[in-house]
Amino acid sequence: MKLSASLASFESEAEPNSRWGAAPQIWKRYSDSVGTQILTSLLGVCTGILLPRLFGPQGRGDLAVILLWPVALDFIGSLGLYRSIVYFAAKYRQDLSRLVSVCAVLAFAQSALVVAAGIFILPLVLKNYAPPIRNASYAFLFFIPIRQLAILEGQLLLGVLDTKWYNACLALPVVSYALGAAILYLWNRPSVACIVAFHMAGIALAAALGFHVIRRKLNPHWEWHIGTATEVLRYGLKTHAGDITSFLNQRCDQFLISFLLPGPTLGLYLAAVSLSEGLLIIPRAISGLTLASGSHCDHAGAWRWAKRSLILSVVILAPAALGLWILSPWLIPRLFGPAFHQSITPFKILVPGASAMAITLVLYGALRSINRPEIPAYCELLGLCATVVFLALLLKPFGAVGAAIASSAAYAATLAAVLSLLWVGRRRSIAAAEG
Repeated sequence: MKLSASLASFESEAEPNSRWGAAPQIWKRYSDSVGTQILTSLLGVCTGILLPRLFGPQGRGDLAVILLWPVALDFIGSLGLYRSIVYFAAKYRQDLSRLVSVCAVLAFAQSALVVAAGIFILPLVLKNYAPPIRNASYAFLFFIPIRQLAILEGQLLLGVLDTKWYNACLALPVVSYALGAAILYLWNRPSVACIVAFHMAGIALAAALGFHVIRRKLNPHWEWHIGTATEVLRYGLKTHAGDITSFLNQRCDQFLISFLLPGPTLGLYLAAVSLSEGLLIIPRAISGLTLASGSHCDHAGAWRWAKRSLILSVVILAPAALGLWILSPWLIPRLFGPAFHQSITPFKILVPGASAMAITLVLYGALRSINRPEIPAYCELLGLCATVVFLALLLKPFGAVGAAIASSAAYAATLAAVLSLLWVGRRRSIAAAEG
């Protein structure tokens, strides 16, 4: 089987003798993932430019609300299954049927609970929005099972290091979303329902492609095993605590703005957020590859992958962050339109925080690869507490600028926390070795 040969090849090169190891194989894995992220980020930038121009601040805020709440419910209800399947696909790579069966059962149960919860929650949180906005959000809520399937299939392919098909599944929703934005912009048809439909079509295509690839290359069969289910849930819950707090840490400002401030404020803030999140795209890809590759190695091998990933992230991140910060007064009005001139100051404030988050994501991938997902959980909890406190102090009086200050300060605090815990852990390891 091609996949078995690929895994065998990786295992022979995952523990390199030199500092940078088997360079062609190592950098091929980075370049596959980073190349796809560059493509999807360029499409994301195009979409981020077209949608504000098409909808304006109010419409851009409405579109964000349609997707924000169903995605939040889906993420909270996932119980860490997305991370867990990457980790255990590496550990169970010789017999994946058991893992696939367990994840299928858990995903079905989770998606049913998410949809049921959304039926009660969405009417409460969207009561102040127009019926078309509520209806589009309900439609996306009922599409959550397909979305979960697409994500799980992609994470399984990442876990077995089939980066080509993983990246294809990752790109399809982004391509479809960008295509929809381009078509609507060229036709001058500002329909939030249509753009949501394009997004759903891309997710469905990714789910179909992932199903085909897994069936053809892995050919899993039904094999339920309660012990595997327990392991998957235990690891997932440990990592999910950090993921939930990270998600809330990144989205708490948007939730509160949608509740407390006028609709255009959310649209203006999202323009700054979307541009600053461009700094996270490549480090996020590197973090996922660090988790998948490090999980195939012993402790020392995992940290070698982490060092490579960290160096690569900094080399890419530093000039990108500096360039965007300098060019933002010229760039934002030309990308999003003159109506978004007020997004410049929030963006400049968000850049340092986004850079800190990017480094934090890479460190999280390394920690999860050595089965220490509780450390990201602790750090994200600290960051979430900082976010809530700063937002309570700054959001009402300063609006989008206050939200940007709160977010950047929280991301910096999170990075400081993870570096502190790593330093303490290293000191303890040195003391134990000397003892």
